[in-house]
Amino acid sequence: MKDWLINAWLWLKFKLLKNHQKKVDFGVPTFTEDFNNPTWEISDRNLYAADMITLKDNVQVKDGKLLLHVKYENKEFLSWWGTAKKTWSVGYIEYRNNTFPYGIWSVKCKLPDDEDAWPAIWLLRERHPEPETKIDFGSALKIEESVLSVPGWTDQRIDFNWYVWLDETIIGFVAGMDKINLQITVDRPIPETEGRNVFISPDHIIPEVDIMEIIRGKIQHTIHYGYSNIVYKTSEWNVKRGKPDPNKEYEFSVEIAKSGYKFYIDRVLTGVICNKKAITEAGAYLIINNAKHGGITSGKNSVFEISEVKFYKKSS
Repeated sequence: MKDWLINAWLWLKFKLLKNHQKKVDFGVPTFTEDFNNPTWEISDRNLYAADMITLKDNVQVKDGKLLLHVKYENKEFLSWWGTAKKTWSVGYIEYRNNTFPYGIWSVKCKLPDDEDAWPAIWLLRERHPEPETKIDFGSALKIEESVLSVPGWTDQRIDFNWYVWLDETIIGFVAGMDKINLQITVDRPIPETEGRNVFISPDHIIPEVDIMEIIRGKIQHTIHYGYSNIVYKTSEWNVKRGKPDPNKEYEFSVEIAKSGYKFYIDRVLTGVICNKKAITEAGAYLIINNAKHGGITSGKNSVFEISEVKFYKKSS
């Protein structure tokens, strides 16, 4: 059955029967965040567009709850390229110490009481090469410690930081290209190349999975996916699931399986995607953030309250 047809049926059930549907039992969690000994990573960074900056001060633990603040700044911050004016500072955490290819991520939370807020719970993947995207450059000749001569240069697009392979082994990443002299510089010393072929490949960059994000005042599940643009264009899939209730504690979850993704609100199935281009063996790590869309100048601060993070391991 087509994804759109399944999701139309799920929308109808959720709209009419959400208080009477049987909740899914996820089993016993293999990872639980209790906010007493947190396993997230926090850093000050210019993660978002020019009007926002992430700050450690916007991440707070209070009474067993994680609070992610958005604060009106409207002032200049020092960044690596100089000073830049930031309208908002945002709260942002990453669970990079906990990555899983398959299973269920689940987050209990209360959404900000702020119609301009942009809270999100999402997954990203670790770097993950895909052998089927390898471009064959032919026989390799090491001419310097980190430079390869590649006489079989291709007209296919390659880019910096792509994987460099000798046969079936990754030896580093592209640090420089000289098409005139048919050379590629690798970011580290190169092993012996005699009798071996060199290949270049992009990351398997799929997907960004937004388990929950509030866009234009609606709860949405969204997936952005696709290989690097040498193979597929990035596509987007989303399902809208109503207006948020700031007085309610929600449980937002996603199940990752080899067959696709299933989304849940309060353990009721609310969305699916079965496109296999959006599946990878790479580990997924959880990110939670609160932000504001660019252009909002209300000056109103907001807070996103998270009470529980769990992961339920599945084999596939």
